[in-house]
Amino acid sequence: RDSATMTGIPKALGHGAAGYLMKKEIDYFAKVLDNPKAPVVAIVGGAKVSDKIQLLENMLPRINKLLIGGAMAYTFLKAIGKDIGSSRCEDFIENKKTGEKKDV
Repeated sequence: RDSATMTGIPKALGHGAAGYLMKKEIDYFAKVLDNPKAPVVAIVGGAKVSDKIQLLENMLPRINKLLIGGAMAYTFLKAIGKDIGSSRCEDFIENKKTGEKKDV
C-alpha cells in the first residue's frame, strides 16, 4: 500500500528494510502453510474477491475448510445463484496472475 511508512520513508532514505517482527510473522506463516497440523480452517473476509483470488487459489490445496465472510461472501452467493438483494458484490472476478475474468 502506498503510505508514508511503506513507501515514503524508503523513498526518502533510498531503501527499505523489514524488521524483526516481519521476520517473526514470515517464519510463523511459513510453518503454518508448509507443514500445518490438520484440520486446517482458513477464515477469509473483506469486500473484494478479486483482491484475494490468488490467495484463495494458493490456499485451497493446503486447507480442509474455507470460511468466507464479509461482503465478499455475497459475490460467492450470487455466483451460485442465491438472491443477495441489494448487497454489495462484484460483477466479475479477475485472476490478477493470469488476467482471466469470470462473470458472477
